Amino acid sequence: MYKSILTFALLLILGAFQAQDNFEGMITFKIEYTQLPAEMAGFESMLPTEMVSYIKGHKSRNEQTTAITGQQVTIVDSETSYTVSLMNLLGNKIALEITPEEAEASKSNESDMKIEYTKEKKEIAGYTCTKVLISFPEMATPLIVYVTKDIKGATQENFGDLEGFPLEYIVAAEGVQARYYAVKVEEKPISDDLFNIPTDYKKMSQTELQQLYGG
Repeated sequence: MYKSILTFALLLILGAFQAQDNFEGMITFKIEYTQLPAEMAGFESMLPTEMVSYIKGHKSRNEQTTAITGQQVTIVDSETSYTVSLMNLLGNKIALEITPEEAEASKSNESDMKIEYTKEKKEIAGYTCTKVLISFPEMATPLIVYVTKDIKGATQENFGDLEGFPLEYIVAAEGVQARYYAVKVEEKPISDDLFNIPTDYKKMSQTELQQLYGG
């Protein structure tokens, strides 16, 4: 069970945005799974199919729902490199704190990443996006990302110095590969309360969560 919990947490963390002022509002993404490990066959219906991101200043909040963890929330503060994932596991409200080192270890090596901007365009959620190819030495084929320069501020933290705001991209963790694509973008005021940890959640490290639910 611990591995499934951590996989979902990593997917949400890797799918999260680092806010950098400018844009304030919410973005709704649909999620499609392009690769699943053999042990997850038959459990597709338990996976989240939507992510909602709230972005304000240097903070972002990303929400998705799974059959295992219920509503799972990840809050990222790009100014302090602090990340926390909120989960309600069998009635236990847990705030899983991810250190900058742990989050970095789950990502591909950005120093070896190559970014190629193509001339291909397509419209996503009402925005004109440019197709970008992102290559890593360990991958046989490049990842495809679509970015727009019409949304200023946040970046997708797994793609380093990517220019533009990604409205379609792929993330991978623990053998799961998922495609995220925006279906709605709304600029509006966002409450600061969304970025606070509720007082009834207990803070835990990855090690403490593993001890509680088994490795």
